Amino acid sequence: MKKKRGRTINIKINFSNRWLYFLITLGILAIVGVGVWAVSYSPSGAGHPYTEISTCAENQILKMNNGEWTCDTDSTQMSCRVSSRSTSTVGNYAACASDEFLTGGGGRCANGYLLYSYPAYIGSTTPDQWIVGCNSGATQNSAYAICCKY
Repeated sequence: MKKKRGRTINIKINFSNRWLYFLITLGILAIVGVGVWAVSYSPSGAGHPYTEISTCAENQILKMNNGEWTCDTDSTQMSCRVSSRSTSTVGNYAACASDEFLTGGGGRCANGYLLYSYPAYIGSTTPDQWIVGCNSGATQNSAYAICCKY
């Protein structure tokens, strides 16, 4: 008995050279357009400046009171401060003192964008520094660490 083979479907599409060159040109323009947009894209509002993070005067602590943040001078509570460091290099860090613990942080890049921002374990078993990095076009970057103690 003879075995039947499956049917094959052949599709033939004929384009003139003019249409083929047009489609190739259109594809190249689309790729270049996406590339230009990706290189020139600059997210606004990445990071927070020091003035947005620290709202209290010296020797005051920031605490939640009836659903709103207020500044207080009560020293029996946990006290927090913002440690900041600015540099003209691509990578930067802000560190807490040895008697403090890290609760958060962030960074900001001048004339560039933030590539990474994370806590780090340097000299401690718990995070004690906040690390940030900017793209190579950044002229200055700032790292902020929110440090607290009891």
